[in-house]
Amino acid sequence: MKRALFFVIVMLAAGSLLYAAGAAEEPEPDPVLEVAEVVYMDQGIQWATVSEYEADTGRTIRRFNEAPMLAEKVAAGELPPVEERMPLEPAVMRAPEEIGRYGGTFRRAWTGPADHWGLRHHLRESPVYLDIDGVPQPNLFKDIEVIGDGDAYVFHMREGLRWSDGELMTSADSAFWWELKLDETLYHPHRDEYLVGGEKPEITVEDEYTWRIDFPGPNPLFLDAVGLEGRADLVAPKHYLKDFHPSYVTEAELQRTLDEKGYDDWQSLMDAEYQIVTNPDRPYQFAFRPVSDPSDSEYRWERNPYYWKVDEEGNQLPYVDYFAVEYVTERELIVSLALGGEISQSRHIAVEQWAMLMEGQARGNYTVYARTDPRVGGYPIGFNLTHKDPMMREVFQEVDFRRALSHAIDREEINEIVFFGLGTPRQFAWTEHSAFYDPEWEQAYIEYDPDYANELLDGIGLEWGGDGFRTWPDGSRLRFEVQDQDALVIDMMELIKGYWANVGVDIDIDTPERGLATERKMAGDIDARRHYPDRCWNPHLRPVHWAPNPRDAGANVWGIEWNRYLATEGREGEEPPEDVARLQRLIEAARMTVDLDARAEYMAEVAEWHRENIPYIGTVGDFPVVQVVQNNLRNAHVFARDHLYVDASIDEVFLPIIWWDD
Repeated sequence: MKRALFFVIVMLAAGSLLYAAGAAEEPEPDPVLEVAEVVYMDQGIQWATVSEYEADTGRTIRRFNEAPMLAEKVAAGELPPVEERMPLEPAVMRAPEEIGRYGGTFRRAWTGPADHWGLRHHLRESPVYLDIDGVPQPNLFKDIEVIGDGDAYVFHMREGLRWSDGELMTSADSAFWWELKLDETLYHPHRDEYLVGGEKPEITVEDEYTWRIDFPGPNPLFLDAVGLEGRADLVAPKHYLKDFHPSYVTEAELQRTLDEKGYDDWQSLMDAEYQIVTNPDRPYQFAFRPVSDPSDSEYRWERNPYYWKVDEEGNQLPYVDYFAVEYVTERELIVSLALGGEISQSRHIAVEQWAMLMEGQARGNYTVYARTDPRVGGYPIGFNLTHKDPMMREVFQEVDFRRALSHAIDREEINEIVFFGLGTPRQFAWTEHSAFYDPEWEQAYIEYDPDYANELLDGIGLEWGGDGFRTWPDGSRLRFEVQDQDALVIDMMELIKGYWANVGVDIDIDTPERGLATERKMAGDIDARRHYPDRCWNPHLRPVHWAPNPRDAGANVWGIEWNRYLATEGREGEEPPEDVARLQRLIEAARMTVDLDARAEYMAEVAEWHRENIPYIGTVGDFPVVQVVQNNLRNAHVFARDHLYVDASIDEVFLPIIWWDD
């Protein structure tokens, strides 16, 4: 029903379906305007090693082949032969459609270095991935042993695996990575998945290609968290980064480097040199390595000659020679590039641009797919409950204020106007794909009832002013700013502005650049924020929205100063109230227990708190996310169910295995 409605609304919006007054018959649908059927693989996309592939299939990979551009370098003496560049046990990728050919460039668009996930989703190799059944599998490593209930993990690295500069990757790189994690003066604190009861594990190097991590107690979901976490590397290029660390160079050498690169301290230098998106000099373990600067109009990456994956015929991946992202200043330009057939696959497609993309399929030689993202709840607006202004904080912390604004939203109208009737009115709650789905939370306070909303606002003493709006306690107009970071649903925000005005609440809508938006959130200089509704699938693994978080102050909008307090162990920020602090303890307990029933009970308590307090107001969810794929791009029209790279991102493409059929 929703699919059919989508066709009709898209055709109307595109101007492709005209009705004469009193017309008796409806025109035949234009096939160009139909959403393509989404086809998924029913098998895994990868074998951990050649041996595993051969045992599973009965086929043999007898030799390795390479791209012509690398063969030329081998012939010129610039590279060793492919057999010497590959590890002894490469991973083997399955082609979703067919074995490919070498050559060409995969093109996308991005809005600059702050849009780093635009590269991470396609480039980054997670140490672990989640297979079709959601079971963690080794990716960068060839094997992982789980000891007990996750008390320890033993990692077996691929012997002969090399960084993109040709240096060997060994256990020393994992030990060095952990050394960086142990240093509390560096920017990023320990992430949740590395801690048990707030205590850190120990890393032990057993031999050149084997290392283990021992936790102070069971950490049964460690691999699951690593498989979903886009920054969990477990390795760092020691041979490159050690030159920026005071334990490996003299004070004079380090000072010379700081002076040359323009940094005041080694921690800032290390953070800059570690970055995978903004530092082209850093060695990589990805399918591509950068060959231009991220500030260029086109940030260009070329194939990594030491990449450690092959296809089923022994062809070293990737198939395409280059990965390139074009810098655009406005997200609307991404749609223009897609319409002109100038990008290979889409990202940052606003809902109101669906119709235009549907109509342009033939001209742009691409296909539009609409897929459901299991992570996505109802597009939420979060309130800064620890606001720097005491008056605004007092009002924002009134639960009836948030409930009133929730009841003031006409979600059915938003769904029809903005989402073509394809979504579901709901709160920002865990999706039905989650083991902890709570239908009561999903439906809490979503009935459109402006009269009741006015009663709630009257009840907390927010009086009407003479200009048709309510007032803050000091008598000024009740106005605040909602930051809409990516502006993908700006039409929805304009509707909400009108709904809230009807109950006397005035808002300004701000759409800052992504880097500035993050900076303001981290500093707590924010009233409220509309953001992308992810993290609703495995909330116990990625809990940034659901509890004050010790990772960083900007982890969620509603508890910025509470986050800061936990992140600095009480040195900064404000201590959260007990009921709020308990959320973090509940999630930690859920993550550490091996008892599935107990885990569900812990998460049910977290859901209950959110159901009653709604620090985020949800709007509409369960809508398809549009993805545009060029027609002659192979292995990109059949979608894998494995979450091989960062997470279950809906716009994810398995970049090493795609190729151009022209």
